[in-house]
Amino acid sequence: MRKKKILIVEDELIIAQFIQKILIKDKYEVCAIVSSGEEAIRTVEKIMPDLVLMDIVLSGKLSGVEAATQINSDFGVPIIFLTAYADEKTLEGAISADPYGYLVKPVREKDIRAAVKMVFHMIQREKG
Repeated sequence: MRKKKILIVEDELIIAQFIQKILIKDKYEVCAIVSSGEEAIRTVEKIMPDLVLMDIVLSGKLSGVEAATQINSDFGVPIIFLTAYADEKTLEGAISADPYGYLVKPVREKDIRAAVKMVFHMIQREKG
């Protein structure tokens, strides 16, 4: 069975490396780390990951929500948001992108593990 490929979209390298370490330890393949919404869309098109972990506030012109909305509509790749923001406006924007999850930073290792495992379980269940 092939490893699940996960794209990390995070403009803070220390956080991205922390997430990468957790995912590798759990036997996932981190196919790329990118820091902007534009890079995220290009990378998804090229690599077609199984999951995207996406920050909402990114470098570049597109927000994480805008990039996630486009990724979801163009490629159908599931997304988990990782963000420091949990205010009503941010939550409503995130919901519009139809994510599979929403984690608030600072995020703990067990939260990432649980969220990723749940997404892959939901996808498997949807496929029947």
